[in-house]
Amino acid sequence: MKKLLLKQRFAHHRKKEAKATLRKLRTIAGRLVRELERTLNDLGLKQYAEQLINCNKIIAQQIQDKNKIYSFHEPSTACIAIGKAHKKFEFGSKISFAVVPGVNIIVGVKNFNGNPNDTTTLEPALDNVEKIRGIKFKNVIVDRGYRGKKEINGTIIVTPRPPNAKQPYNKATMRKKCRTRAAVEPIIGHVKHDCRMARNYLKGMVGNDINANLAAAGFNFRGLLNKIKEQLFWTLFSIREICDPRKLNKHIYCSYGSTNYHPRHHKESSRLFRRQGFRLLLWSNPVSAK
Repeated sequence: MKKLLLKQRFAHHRKKEAKATLRKLRTIAGRLVRELERTLNDLGLKQYAEQLINCNKIIAQQIQDKNKIYSFHEPSTACIAIGKAHKKFEFGSKISFAVVPGVNIIVGVKNFNGNPNDTTTLEPALDNVEKIRGIKFKNVIVDRGYRGKKEINGTIIVTPRPPNAKQPYNKATMRKKCRTRAAVEPIIGHVKHDCRMARNYLKGMVGNDINANLAAAGFNFRGLLNKIKEQLFWTLFSIREICDPRKLNKHIYCSYGSTNYHPRHHKESSRLFRRQGFRLLLWSNPVSAK
C-alpha cells in the first residue's frame, strides 16, 4: 500500500504507472467495502449506512463527474477554482461578505455549500444583510463576476463597465465607486489568515456557518479595539507631554478648530500631531550647550 501511494504522488510525471496504481487502489478499496457489508450485522449496517454509501461513491467516481466527494469526513467540501499561480484550487465552501465602503465594517456573512455561481449568491447575501441590520441598501457595488442582473428587490447592482464618453461626470463617479469595492479583497485576506477562517475545525455545514460568522465578528472587534487603543494612547501621550516636569522649556499650544496656530516669528523646531477634533502643536526652544 505504501508503494502504491508513493507512485500516486508523482502522477503528473508517470501517468501510465499512476493510472495502473489508481485501478489497484480502487480494487483494494472495493474489496474492503464489500467485506464490511458482508460481516456487519443489521444494526451495524444501519448505523454506518451513510459512510458505506460515501465509500461506494468515492470508488465509483470519475474525473468528469459532478458533485464529487473530496473528503470522507466532510462530504460537503467542494473544489473552488482560484486561478492564482501559487494556488489554483481551494477545497471548502464559498462565503459572501458584505462590507460598508469607507469604514470597512463587515455587516453580512453568508456561507454557501458547494460551488454556486456568484450571480446566484447575491440575492441570499442581500437578504441576510437586511435581516441582520434591518436596513435595505439602495446600491450594492460588486465585481464583474456578478454581472447579469441590474436590480434585485429594489437594490441597484453597480458593476464596472466601459465608460461613456458623453457623460464624464458619470465616468468619474463610477470609477470612484468601483475603487471603494477593491477594499474588500484585503479584508478577505485578513479574515482568512488573521482571524483564522482559512482552516475550519468545526464539523458539518453548521460548523462552516459558525466559523465564518465568528471570523467576521473577530475582524470587527479587532478594528474597534485598534480605534480604542489609538485614542487611549493619544490621550495618555498628551497628558504626559503636558505634565512632564523635565520639559519646562517647552511651550504647548492646543487648538480645537480646523486651523492651526504656528508662531512663525520663532525659529524653532516644531512637531505637529493631528487627530480628529483635537490638534496639538508642540515645539521646544533650542537650548545652547554649556
